[in-house]
Amino acid sequence: MKNNILFFCFLTCLIILGCGKSDNDVVVVVDDEIEVFDFTISSMSPEQGKVGDTITISGTNFSSISSENTVTFDGVSASVISATPSTLEVAVPQLPNGNSTVSLNIQDISKTVGAFSVSLDDYKYIAVANNRTVYTIGNISGETLEIGSISHSGSMAITPHTLCNTATKIYGITTYYLADNLQLLVYDKVTGQTSEIALELPNSIVGPNKAISALVWNEQSSVLTGLLNPNEYASEPEYHVINIDPNTFEVIDTGIVTPASGQYILSVTMSNNKLYYGSTFIDSDYERDMVEIDLNANTASLYYFNNFEEGTYRLSKSTEPNKLLAVRLVNSTTNIIPVEIDLIQNTIVDLTPDNDYVFVHVTGKSFHDPNINQSVNVIGNHTIGYSLYKFNDSSHDVVDLNLITGNYFSLYIVGIME
Repeated sequence: MKNNILFFCFLTCLIILGCGKSDNDVVVVVDDEIEVFDFTISSMSPEQGKVGDTITISGTNFSSISSENTVTFDGVSASVISATPSTLEVAVPQLPNGNSTVSLNIQDISKTVGAFSVSLDDYKYIAVANNRTVYTIGNISGETLEIGSISHSGSMAITPHTLCNTATKIYGITTYYLADNLQLLVYDKVTGQTSEIALELPNSIVGPNKAISALVWNEQSSVLTGLLNPNEYASEPEYHVINIDPNTFEVIDTGIVTPASGQYILSVTMSNNKLYYGSTFIDSDYERDMVEIDLNANTASLYYFNNFEEGTYRLSKSTEPNKLLAVRLVNSTTNIIPVEIDLIQNTIVDLTPDNDYVFVHVTGKSFHDPNINQSVNVIGNHTIGYSLYKFNDSSHDVVDLNLITGNYFSLYIVGIME
């Protein structure tokens, strides 16, 4: 009889405790004593990162045995590197870009830890399309996101080789060919707003149809350095080198005049305070001249190569002194040949002699990525899709972009998003 009474009391206690516990609690009976197991989660840090990064989950009553703590990211199991009753060190598993929900399960009790944002990229490029739309591009994932637009009251396009970038601004010149209408567009990357600045060209530069054909950001002088063509319709123009003050927008004639060269500028880059550009003539489908402008010596001269091969060269600088990287578009074919230009030996070195890389189209211009010393190029078209082609003298990488367009489209990488 006494045993029955004790059993009844024990059963009553279980019922009372069961009514007061949460659905996630686990009841454990140890030596006729009832314990209710539970754990708490106080924080997760960091809340964003890359695959393979380590995050810390803090709380109470975790298991000190790593394998008894099950952590998942959207159902994908993660490795628990170390465990104490108050912290778990967890490696981010292989996941796609985007947000995922982190969950923790201990003794069949499952709780949500929080949201974790996964990025495959170390950084992002910033690019501008020919329709003035601004994008970011993941350097590894190729994820392409529209983040804004460089607006213009007259819906004018931007002269492609005038697009340049600083930490907070993107600059470009409208395609007006009349001096009275030349405008500098200044896109603020923080606010997303565009300013239209009417440029007053110096009277020292005389010509009937003035146009600014190229523009770069001069890091050494913290000004915009450009090439002004006094007559946009001249077949062999002599370009005047100008500087534009980014604060007052005064256009300054440096006094440097280039030798007569091709009518159209095909590429431009700056390295070691020297400006290089390639040009072509109106009746030619390949590049004829490369000009070197030494901004320290105030000189400009044609550059001749010992082994020049016909084609269109898209120039970008290199972190190696006295060298440039470029892609050569072979005439009448779709081949894109990566090359290195040796400015001391006056030679062009083919970096892929077996022509492993055969692409349909190069869009925009070449950009030098200083983080990896690679020339970065957008290749492809609206029919087959777009990719990044990145190379130097020892590596070649292709990254597909999730970019879909319905018609002709060019994309110009102008910098790295900061």
